[in-house]
Amino acid sequence: MKKIVSWLVLWTVIALLLAGCSAKLDVDATIEMLQNEGLSLATVYSTDRELADGTSLINSEISMMGGDFTVELTDYALMIQTGYPAKNCQFFTFATEEQAAAYAELYAASRWVGSAWKIAQRGCVVVITNLDLVQELIELEFH
Repeated sequence: MKKIVSWLVLWTVIALLLAGCSAKLDVDATIEMLQNEGLSLATVYSTDRELADGTSLINSEISMMGGDFTVELTDYALMIQTGYPAKNCQFFTFATEEQAAAYAELYAASRWVGSAWKIAQRGCVVVITNLDLVQELIELEFH
C-alpha cells in the first residue's frame, strides 16, 4: 500500500510540474512565429540599463492608472506590423507572476470601453496588442 501511495504522490508531483511548465509562454518562439507571419521586431530591452528604464516607465504608468504597487521588468519586446507601427504587439516579462497578474488586472480595468487594445497574461508574461492576427495566433485569452 505504501508503494502505491508513493507512486501516486510521485506521479502527481510530476504532473503538476509538467502542467506548470506548459503554462509558461515561450516568448522567443512566439516572436519567431509572428515574424514568420510578417511582423517585425522593433524594440528589445535586454540590458540592465534598458530594463531599469523600462521598469521606471511602467511603474510611472502604474501610478498614473491608480495602482499602488511596483513591478520589475526582466525582458521586453515590441513587434510592429510592417509599414504601420501603430499596429503592434508588446511582450512584458515581469520578475514574478504576481507582478504580471497585478499589472494585467490594472491595465484591463483602466482601459477605455471599446479600446482596440487587448491584454493577456500567462505566467510572468503580459501581452498587449491591437492586432487581430496576434490574438488569433497566440493561444491566450485576450481581454
